Amino acid sequence: MRLQAILLCSAIFAAPLYAEPTKPLGEVTEIRESLLAVGMAYRITEKCANLHPRYIKGISYLNAIKNRARELGYSDAAIEAYVNSPQEKQALEAEGVRRLAEKGASGDAGEAYCKVGRSEIEQGTLIGGFLW
Repeated sequence: MRLQAILLCSAIFAAPLYAEPTKPLGEVTEIRESLLAVGMAYRITEKCANLHPRYIKGISYLNAIKNRARELGYSDAAIEAYVNSPQEKQALEAEGVRRLAEKGASGDAGEAYCKVGRSEIEQGTLIGGFLW
């Protein structure tokens, strides 16, 4: 009887640790904003020949995002489904393009992207941390 009570209490207290997340990964602000920063930095390096990506830092950061999603309770399958979803990729890219345009970089104006990138570096932002 005592063993059953201990097992029941253990199950009750352990249940929240293994609960499935209640919202889609794309709605987790922390994850979405992190991916947006990496994507915006990458877009800047595509458009500005004078700025370059910090590849190792970017890859390490992407792995950290994946680990954070795991900590939040998302399975590897859910994470892979999110990052490989064409709809999610399109939505993130559109949001990144919109935000870069708000900062003054749009279209194929390479110097405008360079200016935004240099500003991000000078301000020490997350985006700027992925550039050199």
